[in-house]
Amino acid sequence: LKGLLGETGITVTRNLEDGLLFFPIDNLSGQGIKELQQIVEKVHNTSPARHTLIPMQWIHFLDRMSLLGEHRPFISMSEVKELAQGVGISTTKEIEDVLTTFHERGVLLRLSTTEETKKLVILKPEWLVESISTIMKGGDEYYFN
Repeated sequence: LKGLLGETGITVTRNLEDGLLFFPIDNLSGQGIKELQQIVEKVHNTSPARHTLIPMQWIHFLDRMSLLGEHRPFISMSEVKELAQGVGISTTKEIEDVLTTFHERGVLLRLSTTEETKKLVILKPEWLVESISTIMKGGDEYYFN
């Protein structure tokens, strides 16, 4: 796992109680969610990133994206660039820094595994989680052609 993460600064919180690298959740009954929420809260409260100051321009940018997020779950990178320029964020590097910062805090999702996912910013992370869990649940109520 350390080989995959490298020097990214990303840390992994282990499930010491069960001796696992993950926290199992039953997506039908919801069992395990409360425990995971408690761990996430604990890690968040002890994270140095929690105390990092964020520039006001970035907050204005997030506010504008949040307004769009009320109407749709994701936006294109071209829209992101337009919103960023509207609040004075003009360089590609700063836009990437803003997106990375808010991604790391769970406010939005910036996926970079494919060229297609790089073109989108997901404004409602819960939308993606719900979409994936709908597919994973299976059962009689979900049909795919």
